[in-house]
Order: sequence, then C-alpha cells, then structure tokens
Amino acid sequence: MGNKWFFNLLYFLFSLPLWMLPFFWMAADWPFPNLFPTTYTVRSLAGIPGLGQSIGLSLAISLSGALISTLTGFILSKEVAYHRHHHHFLLIGYLPLLLSPVLYAMSLFYFFIMFGLDATVVGIMLGQQLILLPYAFILCMGHWTDTFANYLQLTENYGANRIQKVRYLLFPMSKKLLFLCLFQTFLISWFDFAITSYIGVGQVKTLTVLVYQYLLEADYYFAAGISALIIYPPVLLLIFNRLLAKGLAFLRTELPST
Repeated sequence: MGNKWFFNLLYFLFSLPLWMLPFFWMAADWPFPNLFPTTYTVRSLAGIPGLGQSIGLSLAISLSGALISTLTGFILSKEVAYHRHHHHFLLIGYLPLLLSPVLYAMSLFYFFIMFGLDATVVGIMLGQQLILLPYAFILCMGHWTDTFANYLQLTENYGANRIQKVRYLLFPMSKKLLFLCLFQTFLISWFDFAITSYIGVGQVKTLTVLVYQYLLEADYYFAAGISALIIYPPVLLLIFNRLLAKGLAFLRTELPST
C-alpha cells in the first residue's frame, strides 16, 4: 500500500505541469500569492492567426520525419548489425546525439544557407533527420540478435524470397519495435524547438515556434493554450494505447479458446 501511494504521488508531481496549463489559459485574474486564479474566462484559440496552418505544418513535419527516420534507421541497422565493424558504425551513430541540438544546428547552419535550405520546411526536416535518424538507428540496433540472424538464415534455406521474408518474418517480429521507434521519433520532432527555430529562422511557424512567439509578446494565456495543444494529444494517445493494450490482454485471457 505504501509503495502505491508513493508512486501515485510521483505521478501527480510529474504531471502537475499538465494540470496547470488550463489554469494559465483560462485565468483572467491571478493575483499573487493566490494558489489558483480568482476569475476565469474561456479564450478561443480559433482567434490566433495561422493556428490551423501551424498545426498542419507541425503534423506534416513530424509524421514525415518519423516515417523517414524509422524506415531508414531500421534498414540501416539491419545492414550494419551483422557487419564485422558494427561497433564503429554504432559509435558514429552516437556522435550527433552528444551535442546539444542548438549547437548542432549552429555548426551546420552555414551549409543550410549555402544550399538555400534555411527558412524552409525542407531544411527543417533535413535538420531534424540529423537527430532522428541516428536515434532510430541506435534504437533498432539491439533488435538484430544472433537468434534473429538464425531465423533469417532458416527462411532462406526454405527458399523464401525477399517479399515473403518481410511479410512473414521481418514485420511480424519487428512491428512492436517499428511502432515504438515511430512514436518516439514523432515525439522528438513534435516537441523540437531548437532546430526548427534556428534553421527556420522563425519563418516556419510550427506550434513550438508559435508558443515562443507569444511568450516573447508576454501573452502567457495563448502560449499556455498552444502548449496544451502540443502536450495533450501525445499524452492522450499514450493513455488510449495503454487502455487498449490492457483491454486486448483482458479479452485474450477471458474469451474461451476455440
């Protein structure tokens, strides 16, 4: 019982910023030192100029970046995992993750200007791939074990072609990893501000850039509302996924086998 209360307390403390965002958004009067606002008002986010475009732009960049990095990292990791120098390739994959994203973007910004990729969506996607691709590559490297290599060899011995190996072996045994990698890389891109703001030079208005813009204008209410749009969808998706997994596990144990 004591451990349960302890973990519930940790959950509450770490989720406290999530509960505070609606108060910041709806607060009309919040004088110090009151713990909660004294008056509330509902501010319509629909009045924010370009909000719909920013949502669509953020979704397009994050989804495309997650798909590209997941598939590329998965394929590269398979090719590298069984190479005799795979440790060297793994070390190279870690190098981009050792630097801060801001320092990484600053060091490469000259090349983005030279090729005309600054302040463009393509430039931001390319800049994010410099982080997403090594992350996906490292995440997938642990998947390729000796046991998996034996399965691959077994399918080749039975005469399976490439499409059959992908359909009946690679995807069924790797789908959990692929979905995890896809979700993780989506979150990295979705919450990215450093690369987007530096390479985009503030011209590509994603949601994170929009939040920073309203913070600079001291409009904390709209900044909190947009922050809720950034944070709540992934959190709700995680909760839904957890409930769905529990429901499916319950059905497997309760339904009689035929």
